[in-house]
Amino acid sequence: MRCPRCGKSMIGTRATGKTKTYRYYTCWTLQRYGTEACDMPRLNADHLDQALLDAAVEFYRTGHDLITQAVDVAQHDHLADHDTRADELTTVNAELATVAAKIDRYLDAFEDGKLDGDDEDVNQRLANLRAKRQQLRDRKLELEHLIAEQPTAPDPAALDQVAQHISEIVRSGRVTEQKTLVETLVARVTISGNDRFVPTFRIPQQRTAAEHDTGAETTSAGPTPGVRVPTHLVGPRGVEPPLAGT
Repeated sequence: MRCPRCGKSMIGTRATGKTKTYRYYTCWTLQRYGTEACDMPRLNADHLDQALLDAAVEFYRTGHDLITQAVDVAQHDHLADHDTRADELTTVNAELATVAAKIDRYLDAFEDGKLDGDDEDVNQRLANLRAKRQQLRDRKLELEHLIAEQPTAPDPAALDQVAQHISEIVRSGRVTEQKTLVETLVARVTISGNDRFVPTFRIPQQRTAAEHDTGAETTSAGPTPGVRVPTHLVGPRGVEPPLAGT
């Protein structure tokens, strides 16, 4: 979360009362430099956390039309970006081949006794080339995923399954499970006022038959059979739950 007044991160803070410890989300600027630098009031963390969990349950249970609209937009964007990504992938593959050839030449020269293995400049160049190769490999995998991963609208049964899973964790899950749930299904939280926020939710995708066969990863919040959650597909912002008591 970002402070709506100065843009800095909201950080977790605590205050100890006579009988309990109170948790807050406090603007980093306010915490470090005081109210003269930022006068954003601190937010009651317990109330915000509960409101966010409640909003997640409500969204995945009743927001089916909104999810369909978001997927339609994502599909349009995916098609519009396809050619650009394909062109970049071609460029990355070419650069990857060039870097690999340079590394091979260095290694061949070393094996032929034409290079000193203790040469600091040669070692640094090899290290730089290997680092660039890894960056290109990472980008290649990312582009291949973006090109292949067409957004799809999950069916109502899958959404009901996600909603049921969320409800169980909200009702009886440990704090660590609830935190993992939020990290998995909530892309970001935008504070829109002293007592309101807008969550942006990730939209679950149906797993393919191949992913079922290979045991592909389900949501990290726990086993939700047949559903996975990509980080690239984010639904529109939902309702603005009030932060009661903040």
